[in-house]
Amino acid sequence: MPTPHRLGFALLLAASLAAAQDANVCDAPGDYPDVIVGDIMNVQRYGTVDGITSYAIGTTSCNVGTCWLNWISGNPNHPVIGQNMFRLNNSRFEQIGQSWLKHGFAALNGTLCSGGGCEQTDGTHLGVNCSDPYGSGLNGSQSNLGPKSAVNPTTGVHLHPYPSQGTTGNAIYKRLQVHDTDLDSSLNPGALYFVEAHYIAADDHAAARSANNASYRPVAVNLSGGSYNVVTIGPTVREQPALYAWKAADPSVQIRNSTVNDNEIFVVGSKATALGGGLWTYEIAIHNLTSDRAARAFTIPIPAGATVANIGFHDVDYHSGEPWDGTDWIATVGSNSITWATQTFAQNPNANALRWGTLYNFRFDADVAPVSNSPASIELFLPGTPLTAGARLIGPDLSGAPTGAGAGSVPDGHSTPGSPFLVETDVNGNLVLSWDDSCVVTDSDYAIYAGTIGDFGSHAPVVCSTGGAASQTIAAPAGNAYFLIVPVSGAREGSYGVDGDGSPRPASAAACRPQFVSGCD
Repeated sequence: MPTPHRLGFALLLAASLAAAQDANVCDAPGDYPDVIVGDIMNVQRYGTVDGITSYAIGTTSCNVGTCWLNWISGNPNHPVIGQNMFRLNNSRFEQIGQSWLKHGFAALNGTLCSGGGCEQTDGTHLGVNCSDPYGSGLNGSQSNLGPKSAVNPTTGVHLHPYPSQGTTGNAIYKRLQVHDTDLDSSLNPGALYFVEAHYIAADDHAAARSANNASYRPVAVNLSGGSYNVVTIGPTVREQPALYAWKAADPSVQIRNSTVNDNEIFVVGSKATALGGGLWTYEIAIHNLTSDRAARAFTIPIPAGATVANIGFHDVDYHSGEPWDGTDWIATVGSNSITWATQTFAQNPNANALRWGTLYNFRFDADVAPVSNSPASIELFLPGTPLTAGARLIGPDLSGAPTGAGAGSVPDGHSTPGSPFLVETDVNGNLVLSWDDSCVVTDSDYAIYAGTIGDFGSHAPVVCSTGGAASQTIAAPAGNAYFLIVPVSGAREGSYGVDGDGSPRPASAAACRPQFVSGCD
């Protein structure tokens, strides 16, 4: 059945061809496409098989970049669209469903995100400030749904033709699948539900714009005639993955990114709740947003002598022929850490790694009070460098553990205070750098520079983009080194800080970007 917004597509396309402007390809310095989910329109129920109900989410994309985004049918130069569902209940934010990926085939020239300023195209690109609606009928069309396993979320590149292209099946095949028990209000009293849409596109990722490609929206679950229907109930929250809904509902939750390399992002949510009698329960959710290397283990340190109990794990089902093993991760308690792990890549290439577009949960009780900047380590699944990604979360207080460089220390021997900046060592000997957000609200990214202590003008780039994360894991350098965190806004870098006498520290001779310094209020 055709989706209503696509009726008359040939007429719309002909009109856009006549009105299209000169091609705004991404060929000028600083140009970039930037696809976001501008709106999650609706949720459609398709049917139930063996206690599992399937859905599809209607989405409207927008290009908020400065040049056209590819949207070409019949080859890999088009976006793919993932759909997920989550539940928040009893302070636990869990993923309860996922779909295969809708492959885009043409883009319209809507104005949802521009107020009328759409730069029209002929349908093979999404123009600047243009929007394109894909209804739930299209996003649930089985013949155009492909597996997540055929997509590299770090580069945005996907196989084409893709596996199972054109195939159809029963009512739940390939679609967003959710167990009815996860929707049953008698089993989940007071639960809140959310859906998420996530666009992946190679040209968007090549421009390092992939951190904002997911949006979410709250929904309500209604039981009618024995069927669970899902309806949207609040506005779409743009450019944030659904894990941020946890913090929106509970301000005590902490959300921080853990970035491996450019475009490889894990989003880490954490919360601690006092149980009384000196006991605390810790709840941690990790969402693999864009890491193709995935994760196979998660380690959180605990103080020696701590008592740990009620260790738990939660993941989400793969389905419809995806090759991944769904075996739960095994938890191991050591003398000073807890580790959850699945098999290594060498042991099983199809092991239950934390793959992109999925969220896994880790939980435990301990007789240790929490701190808000506790270290943790995410071990990556696919071979490569680095082996791990550092994370910062609400975790047990490691009293007496070394904390590295103190807040506000500067490398010239003075002590001018600044934003807290910690340099720590993870369990694998890598350095974990973490810092406070920039005081300029338009700063959306960070670059990291390192130099040799004693030669305080020697700083050179280590990482030109953290993907917006305020933490980064890097290999420990040889010798004595200092590090500088430089905020980034668009195509410009900000201040490298000031020396002890108040003079601005010079920009690197090999700076990642031109510098423009904006003051803070």
